[in-house]
Amino acid sequence: TGLYVVPWGFRKLLNWIKVNYNNPIIIVTENGVSVPKESSIPLPEVLHDSFRVSYYSNYLNELYNAITEDEVNIRGYFAWSLLDNFEWGDGYTVRFGLHYVDYENNLTRYVKDSALFYSQYIDSALTPLPPPIHSLWKLAFCVIPFLLLLIVLVYIFDKKSKNNRYKALV
Repeated sequence: TGLYVVPWGFRKLLNWIKVNYNNPIIIVTENGVSVPKESSIPLPEVLHDSFRVSYYSNYLNELYNAITEDEVNIRGYFAWSLLDNFEWGDGYTVRFGLHYVDYENNLTRYVKDSALFYSQYIDSALTPLPPPIHSLWKLAFCVIPFLLLLIVLVYIFDKKSKNNRYKALV
């Protein structure tokens, strides 16, 4: 399919975007790999996709390093793809999925080792990262005016209710 596995290049690209575009928010929307000749591997064996596990392990580690060491502003990551699917250039012959789809038997789905790895990695290896400081400032500029408005409204209604209580007594 002409895809190359270059995890260090992924990190280098993320840093290039950071430097050349003033560290914008980055969401990686498609990152994945097909296993060479995967469509010709028998079903029990195809579920043990160590090539794809290695791919995700290396790419996710580079992504994590770009976030934690290089401070690249990455906010999302999506593996390509959840399921084997139709690829425009190759039809159903190339498989990218974390889950195997049996096209011959009612589209039955099977979990591959890469799906298990990805799930475990997300659950254990990545901890939530603190928001960048500019996000906190945005929050402050939204919340503080709202709180001030709320205080003013409470003061106005409290003052009106005191005036009404005073008039009722007179």
